[in-house]
Amino acid sequence: MIASRASKLVALALLTGLAASPAWSQGGAPLRLKPGAALDGPAPAATPGAEPQIRVEDLQEVDPEAIGLLEEAQGGFGAGMWQGTPRVVVERLLPRLPTDLTGRAGRALMRRLLLSTARPPAGDDKGANLAALRVDQLLVMGDFTAAAELLGAAPGRATDADLMRAAVQLHLYAYDHEKACALVRKSAGNFGAGFWQRALIYCQALAGEHTEALFGLDLLRETGEADEAFIALIEVLVGGDIVEDAPGQATPLMLALRQAAQRPVPAVYVVSSKPAVLRAIAEGGNVDMALRLEAAQRAEAMGALSSENLAAIFDLVDFTAEEQADPAGAAQADGGLRGEALLYRAARERVVPTARAELLRQMLTQARQRGAYATAARLAAPMLAEMRPSSELVWFAGDAARALLAGGRRELALPWYRLAQSSASTDGNAALAEMVLWPILRLALGSGAAVAPVAEVVEAAAPGPGAVVTRRLAPVSPIAWDEAHLSAWRSTREVFAPDAANDQTMMLFALFEALDEPLAEHDWQSLVGTRATALAVRAPAAELWFGLQRAAEEGRKGETILRALVMLGEGGLTNTDPIVLAAVVRSLVQVGLAEEARALAVDAALAAGL
Repeated sequence: MIASRASKLVALALLTGLAASPAWSQGGAPLRLKPGAALDGPAPAATPGAEPQIRVEDLQEVDPEAIGLLEEAQGGFGAGMWQGTPRVVVERLLPRLPTDLTGRAGRALMRRLLLSTARPPAGDDKGANLAALRVDQLLVMGDFTAAAELLGAAPGRATDADLMRAAVQLHLYAYDHEKACALVRKSAGNFGAGFWQRALIYCQALAGEHTEALFGLDLLRETGEADEAFIALIEVLVGGDIVEDAPGQATPLMLALRQAAQRPVPAVYVVSSKPAVLRAIAEGGNVDMALRLEAAQRAEAMGALSSENLAAIFDLVDFTAEEQADPAGAAQADGGLRGEALLYRAARERVVPTARAELLRQMLTQARQRGAYATAARLAAPMLAEMRPSSELVWFAGDAARALLAGGRRELALPWYRLAQSSASTDGNAALAEMVLWPILRLALGSGAAVAPVAEVVEAAAPGPGAVVTRRLAPVSPIAWDEAHLSAWRSTREVFAPDAANDQTMMLFALFEALDEPLAEHDWQSLVGTRATALAVRAPAAELWFGLQRAAEEGRKGETILRALVMLGEGGLTNTDPIVLAAVVRSLVQVGLAEEARALAVDAALAAGL
């Protein structure tokens, strides 16, 4: 049916000489979000395919694969990070990096690995361009700024099919049809069929070159490289009617084509897509708001969208006057992401600390029930940073500390913990908060934390009306190891999470062992005979496992990080076996990344519900 429709359109085009002006519309310009903070570190913007500004200081030959955005002083892993690692290992493992890994610690490691300036690994046989592999991984991760900057620094990109395809895809993700097509027309003839042939047809249809576009479709049919969704959308652009609207694959080309044809984004794209696609959907303009919110939240969870940009999308949601008058009640009735957006906006507008705390607690609770706690915590973190731990907020201390830990603000979590600790003897909720938080703070800070003390501002009767004085809270000191605290924490698991108590205890003990914490023999003995209740995840391949041990023992930093991340990708933080997580954490410590190891341990603990 599709073939016959296309043939009729070709005939019509030949007879009438269809050469109209570009038959496309963006269907509403994409949302221009404020830049916000970089997700895992700064990377200046660059235009894909543009010539970078280069200052020549000498005549040394630079290996194109050694390019990077991060020198060692800027957070890179050093020029020799691949020393001792065979090239074939890097070529085979880079494409296996888990681009949809949740948890900011793991993503930050991956980003630094991909952006580090380093000599390429040794090896005579070059099966792939390592610069192109790195750009592609950043692109799929949704880190468009870093991908564009690394691409702009890559020598010889105009003659490399993989790099040029990445440049086109960057423009497609941004719905910048004009720039994408300029590169396609320049490059399509040099790189064969497949992607380039489909992209050229797309550009021809946009430009009103209907005869050429339909002729290209016929050629695609002969090679079997065009699916029904692509064909149907091209036919819309050349003046045909939509008979069916199959979703097709969620690719940057299909996203751009759907927007040009003013066709909605299918819900299945949000359910099954990678971070880059989710980000493009969230920032696009041709999608239902409920679907857009879901895409944005998922993109933020995977690190492709900043929490600031998610908040900007929250600001676009329309709420009734009744909902704004009673945000807590309306959000509870909604029970979903729209309700959390309402709570976020209401909390941001509150200036009274207790009122803000009540709304944030509800937002965090509802998000946890939906499995989106980490996103809510990152949204809440800037507001929590503005709040002082005080006696009137003791009831909120546990929520605040946990959210700050999940939001990556561990230096601000400790004062809230100390607030709960100082009230534990007289307040049961504070005592519970202290018990629950102790192991996570120990993972985060160890025994050597240096966090500034905090003061509580209280009203005073003297020296005059309205005067205030400051009173120090409990002294700030490192989180000491305490068997009594460990035992108290276990008792909370047996009461509040009996079905997951064994799994959570095994996870915590494994992470403590990896960080050389002083667990006693009787701690492990208490688990003898117990069984995990979570579904078992298949262990990583033996080569990965033992290769990680060897790389860490021999100090091969780049390879250790690469293998560790690939192992996490086998199941993600929520599904990785405690033994595997412990091996990853320990290996990072061995190559001098103790702080990164602790951050990863905290992410894993929170993901496990600790």
